[in-house]
Amino acid sequence: MNRVIYKYPIDVDGFGKPCRIALPAGALPLTANKQDMSIYAWIIVDTDLPSDSYIDFYVFPTGFIEIPEDLLFLSTILDGSYVWHVCCKLPER
Repeated sequence: MNRVIYKYPIDVDGFGKPCRIALPAGALPLTANKQDMSIYAWIIVDTDLPSDSYIDFYVFPTGFIEIPEDLLFLSTILDGSYVWHVCCKLPER
């Protein structure tokens, strides 16, 4: 087992639309934030395992879109006058 923290970009292609990231099974999202004008998630992954699982990430603006109940809140990002909320949906185990 070789667990490390890696950074993954969250490509926002419309609010409330999933950004699917391929990851090793058991990956654990820690947080999300903005860096260099993009949004990223920091995730604990086991680099000894293949990336044959996935996590869907979602970005929502404050007060505009209803958030589904099955999503896990990950982080709030302050971006000037904008506030984004990052959620994820873990795969069923």
